[in-house]
Formats: sequence, C-alpha cells, structure tokens
Amino acid sequence: ALDALAHCQFEHCVDPPSLALIVPVLHRGLRERSAQSKRKTAHITGNMCSLLAERRDIVPYLNLLLPELQSVLHDPIPEVRATGAKALGRLCAGLGEEQFPDLLPWLLSSLSTDGSAVERAGAAQGLAEVLSALGDAKVAELLPTILEGCTDASSADAREGFSMLWVHLPAVLGSRFEPFLEDALPAILSGLADDASSVRDTCFRGA
Repeated sequence: ALDALAHCQFEHCVDPPSLALIVPVLHRGLRERSAQSKRKTAHITGNMCSLLAERRDIVPYLNLLLPELQSVLHDPIPEVRATGAKALGRLCAGLGEEQFPDLLPWLLSSLSTDGSAVERAGAAQGLAEVLSALGDAKVAELLPTILEGCTDASSADAREGFSMLWVHLPAVLGSRFEPFLEDALPAILSGLADDASSVRDTCFRGA
C-alpha cells in the first residue's frame, strides 16, 4: 500500500473520502519496525498537504498522525529522524502553528531531556524544520530561549540538546540563518570550552 501511494501520480486533489482510506495506511506505516517503511510513510505524510483541495480536511487526523511522527523523531536511525522532521515542517507550513499548539513546547522540552542523545538530536532536527516552516520571525522569537538553553548551568544534557540546533538550523535555513549569526556564534564558541565533552563535540559540529 505504501509503495502504491509513493508511486501514485495524483490527477486530482485528495478529498475527505480518500483521506479516510489513506490515513489508516499512513498511521500503520509510521508504526512499522522497518526504517524504510517509516521513512516512506513520513515522506508521504509530509507531502499530503500539497495534495489536498482543502488543507483543513486533514486536521481531524492530526491527533492520530502527530504522536507517531513524534515517535519517528526518536528513531535511532538518523535518516528516519530527518524524514520525520521534514514531515513535521511541511505540515506546519501547510496548516499553520495554530493547529499544533503543543508541538513547540514538546520539542523544546525534548531538547533538555535526560534521556538519550538520540531523543535530543531528533528534537533538534524537528525544531529546526518547524522553525524554518514557521518563518524567520518565529526563529527570532525563540532565539533567546535557545541561547538560554545553551548556557543551562544545571544540565549538560540540556546544553547539548540546545546546542544541536547550531548543527541543524544553518543547514535548514541556509542564508536565512545569517541575521542570527551575531547572537549564535558567541554561544557556539563558548560551547567549545564546555566542561562536558558531548557539548564541546556538538558545538564543534555546529561551528
């Protein structure tokens, strides 16, 4: 079913009855063990908004799909996390921040989790894609929070998680990141002297 969807050339917009058939397949695909299945499903899910006649038609299904996409961000395989992050970004770009009221708080809290580095890396990738989709004004709005997280004296895990944004934000934003360099670069350079080797390594990648 996923292969059929991935190779389908849509000749008309996807309507609500079609979504009722497609979404259960996507929901199942996001829960598969296979990395290839999860990547393929996340890619299709991210592209869904561009196929809809009315983008709001997918809103009733977000409660079903969003938790699974969030789980994909914690996948141990980097390529799977990257595809899931891009899917979240495309959904935010197509539907707007108001349809995802809990997503940004969840991503920010995941950056400072004391769990695995994989979870923090997935959150950083997801947040970078979502911020890119929401626009430069949203990046500027959250930048003080990011900088504060990079200097969190109480948690090396949090400093590492927030510092991972310096790896992903420039890659996602490209030249759009340039206005934020003046604030970001001192934080990156400061991280190179951090007591925790994980923070130093992350800031080195960011630099």
